[in-house]
Amino acid sequence: DSAIDITTYRIELVAERRIGRNLLLNGRASYWHQESKGDLQQDRSEEIMRVVFGVTWTFDPIPL
Repeated sequence: DSAIDITTYRIELVAERRIGRNLLLNGRASYWHQESKGDLQQDRSEEIMRVVFGVTWTFDPIPL
């Protein structure tokens, strides 16, 4: 009979900004943390931070 404690939390921020008619800037930042402790295993801690920026360009429809 062993006790295992796991603690997890995550924070995420998302933003978009339209610059022009066809141009959209977007960004995302996230932080993730997890800890686990137990009698039969070593204490473990993990942290991940990720930042992503993007650009979306939309084209006008082509008349056929």
